[in-house]
Amino acid sequence: MPVELSLLPPRCLFDQPVQVTVSGLKPQQEVVLRASTTDDRGDFFRSWAEYRADHSGQVDVSRDPSLQGSYTGVWPMGLLCTMKPQIPYRTFKAQALVPLKVKLSVYSRDMLLAEQINHRCIMGNGVLRQIVAKIGFTAVLFTPPALYTERQVLAEFNQITSSKLGNDFLSKIVRHLDSCIFLKWKWTPSLSIDLNP
Repeated sequence: MPVELSLLPPRCLFDQPVQVTVSGLKPQQEVVLRASTTDDRGDFFRSWAEYRADHSGQVDVSRDPSLQGSYTGVWPMGLLCTMKPQIPYRTFKAQALVPLKVKLSVYSRDMLLAEQINHRCIMGNGVLRQIVAKIGFTAVLFTPPALYTERQVLAEFNQITSSKLGNDFLSKIVRHLDSCIFLKWKWTPSLSIDLNP
């Protein structure tokens, strides 16, 4: 029976947990699980943990403890959370538009038994990414789909436009709701954001 590495889900958001299981091992067989990825700058990050299979030849990272490695004990997301750069003190850099590919591998001594890729998305489906550049101010605006219901959009729209509580700067920051186009109670974010009402 071949060794199988299962990642569920194989594609998910960056902060979503992944169930990592290995099957097809010998009972009580010790294996090393490795996680590795490369960021946008080409910096290499990795982690590893040693596990012992149960009597049925399976390893469940959410159930079984790591015996040694980048962490010890039961930590379902330990392989992903403990990845460190090959060059010390390098911070991780990733593009929001491109899913991060994390390779998980199973080794017995130096022999590769199985490997899979987990695609970790920074942006969810339907999220709009817009560059905001105005009067020396540059930023990126991420707008989730259906952030507000139609009635809530109108309520917030009116609240922002009629706000005279002295916090004008905050009103300008959330001014992107004012630049929405309202058609039949539906709204579409505008690409241009007016920070000077």
